[in-house]
Amino acid sequence: MAHDDVRRDFHTLRPALDDVVEHVVKGDLDGPYAELSRTLKFVSATGSVDVYHETGDHDAVTIFVPQWARLVDDAGGYIYSPHRRPDVNMRGMACTAPARLDEGWWSCGMRAGSG
Repeated sequence: MAHDDVRRDFHTLRPALDDVVEHVVKGDLDGPYAELSRTLKFVSATGSVDVYHETGDHDAVTIFVPQWARLVDDAGGYIYSPHRRPDVNMRGMACTAPARLDEGWWSCGMRAGSG
């Protein structure tokens, strides 16, 4: 992928991103830095995702899938948040301007010029 078009890249990755959601729902992935399986590592720049559960509603889940990351902190990527506009810490960087993509998916902190 060229990583110059957020929406195109999202639609390319969409089947695998939906697989990540399925693994979270089944309980296979949970918490920060949840390591992806070998077959799904390619969807994340770090090979892991961050899974957050809403206080008081364990079924309301938000998943952050990094598309880029810097040492020691800051990242950007795709966020699955079907229940509300995402408000997540992307490994040190707050998501302040998420862009709605499709069916609960958002992008945040993606490169300038991406759309």
